[in-house]
Amino acid sequence: METEAIKIAWCEKKGHKCLVFSFDGFFTEEQATQAKKRWVEEFATQLQPNEKVPIIFNCLKMTGYDTNARLIWQNSIGELKAQISTIWVVSNNSLFTIAAKTMGFISKFTIKTAKSEDEIYL
Repeated sequence: METEAIKIAWCEKKGHKCLVFSFDGFFTEEQATQAKKRWVEEFATQLQPNEKVPIIFNCLKMTGYDTNARLIWQNSIGELKAQISTIWVVSNNSLFTIAAKTMGFISKFTIKTAKSEDEIYL
């Protein structure tokens, strides 16, 4: 899926199949709703029962997000956490990393942060 602000793609990183969300620009509620549908679809069609995969949210090009988009994302993590092994947020923006940690706290899921995808360990 590719929209103006988000690209979703599977990749191989350090021997692990990962689902990568690359954000570009401002992330809206409508985009979050569409991306969540795609996320659910990808998990349903690409994962085996009980399989868990790392998720990478690459926010290096994100300029901001709508509050409702964050809430949709936060709820998505909670709903899909049984299929998520790890979540990484890649960002140089300290506000985004703080928001990521807060989302993790609320969804009861540890979210790790990095300043580049090279810093990710799986």
